[in-house]
Amino acid sequence: MRQRLNDFAAEDGALEAIDEFKVDLLARSWAPIEALDTGHVALDIDVFTMDNSNNRKEGVSRTYSGFDGYAPISAYIGDQGWCIALELRNGSDHSAAETDYFLERVLPRAARLIESPLLVRMDSGFDAAKLYRCINTFSAERQAEGGKPVDFLVKWNPRNEGVSEIIDKAHSRTDQIWCVMREGKRMTLVEDNVTKGGQELRRVSRVIERTIEPNGQRHIVPTYEVEVFLTTLDAVQVPSSRVVRLYEDHGTHEQFHSEIKSDLDLERPPSRRFRTNEAVLALAAVAYNLLRLIGQNALIGDDAPMRHPAKRRRLRTVIQEIINVAAVLISHARQRDS
Repeated sequence: MRQRLNDFAAEDGALEAIDEFKVDLLARSWAPIEALDTGHVALDIDVFTMDNSNNRKEGVSRTYSGFDGYAPISAYIGDQGWCIALELRNGSDHSAAETDYFLERVLPRAARLIESPLLVRMDSGFDAAKLYRCINTFSAERQAEGGKPVDFLVKWNPRNEGVSEIIDKAHSRTDQIWCVMREGKRMTLVEDNVTKGGQELRRVSRVIERTIEPNGQRHIVPTYEVEVFLTTLDAVQVPSSRVVRLYEDHGTHEQFHSEIKSDLDLERPPSRRFRTNEAVLALAAVAYNLLRLIGQNALIGDDAPMRHPAKRRRLRTVIQEIINVAAVLISHARQRDS
């Protein structure tokens, strides 16, 4: 099997064919891709780490999690988490490294699946002007062809700049509304516009002020926690509070990473060769979508086994209840019964 995987990975166009098949599979199977209440379909992009310590596999290096391994990048579309991209990368690669080329491959795939506007959600590791330009360029091309726009929502990486300015704005505005979360803790949202990469972006900042700890300890000087989000979403249609909640929903994709690493048992890819492991991960994305389709069709519905209501089932549940089904095959009198 490993030798055949090595040969398959070495073929020209093999990985590209798998990527195209992933999209065709979702399109032909009419996979349900639900939109957000804003009308956008979420496209979540993120990097996660795979622990491959104590080996000499190609591409294994120090990751941001503090161990040696890989740092693949993935893209999921819709609330169900359909995987349209899963690419292996070196462990030491930065999140934004060559991600503009990744977007050039992923955005057309998402546009093939849905006609609704897209909302690309990424964390602070992708806060880069070149990525914003890439998304805006594709959005303009899509709209020129009569399609819907592509917006983005990215957590801002302050790089030790501008945080004190945001805190000062929160206190200087006389009409600023503060929400008291508990005694000694309050929160407010500050909205303004910033220019990045020659483009004016909407900036939504959540400022949390603490003067008393939960255990009752009082601070001599208040402490502040600031989270900032950059977006192209319309301020009239999507208020500041909704922007924050939309980004919080982005955290759901962490479960999808876990399913790939644990449910599919791909924490440690099998080969020493980077190209072969890259092919294994690409094939794993196909298996992931197939199992997700089975779960949506067999475990979500009126005739599904009784469980708590959910939009999707974990891959492990699908494997245990649909794939691993006990059966008996009886051969007798030239006939077979099961």
